[in-house]
Amino acid sequence: MPRTAARSPWPRPRAQSGRLRLGLEPVEVEALLEEAASLNASYAERYQARLRVEAAAGLHVKADRKRLLQVIGNFVANAAKFSPLAICKALVERMGGRIGYETAPGGGASFFAELPAAGR
Repeated sequence: MPRTAARSPWPRPRAQSGRLRLGLEPVEVEALLEEAASLNASYAERYQARLRVEAAAGLHVKADRKRLLQVIGNFVANAAKFSPLAICKALVERMGGRIGYETAPGGGASFFAELPAAGR
């Protein structure tokens, strides 16, 4: 996600220190990923990166919707530029999940975040 020089939209110190309040709720994964892909399409295109959404239909996770959109936006930026994932890691871990990446044969990488399923 593009950032301004004056102020980043990321709550770095609070996210990493545990002081950031999160509104955990059931979030539909496929709809959130489609929204994130739409919001970040022009950014990915600028770096000639391809966005593809893969999610099981009806899958819900327990997460903070706004912060998860930030995590995915940062994934797009990191996938395009290969910058650090520390902020994403802190936020996803605070939501009870884990984060990582796998290199693809022939180049590129797949980034992932695993979050706990929402209990209904």
